[in-house]
Amino acid sequence: MKKRNLERMRYKNDKLASRLCLTAVVFDAVYFVVLYGRQSVVPDMNMGADILLNILFLLAGFFAAEQAKVYSRRWSFIMIGMALAQIARSFWLPEYYRALEQLIGGEYLTTKLSLLASAALMLAAGIVSYVNSTVLARYLDKSEA
Repeated sequence: MKKRNLERMRYKNDKLASRLCLTAVVFDAVYFVVLYGRQSVVPDMNMGADILLNILFLLAGFFAAEQAKVYSRRWSFIMIGMALAQIARSFWLPEYYRALEQLIGGEYLTTKLSLLASAALMLAAGIVSYVNSTVLARYLDKSEA
């Protein structure tokens, strides 16, 4: 990167990583609305656990978006972990309710794709955040020396 762009990174937020992270949160909200807006889904312990996980994901997603703005390398790893958790979730509840024939057709596809889109966006946010924070940290180490 050019030195001028690196110098700007010191004072500008990482908007790309933050926006990717917030978009992942939006796709998670779509998953939540589609799955729990269905009247045919019968509540059980799996649903309760998923609601708790969803609340934690939304909260952590907002925190991650804010930390991505300030080039936090630690939170980039957390974002990657959140993406992996979203992938795991996509094979849990949509498949469970599909097997019970409570989630069929378009709703199944929408919930599955929403979780996978959320995972892809969160993974991209984590990678972008990691790369940018590493580049900035190396530049700051060189400029201090």
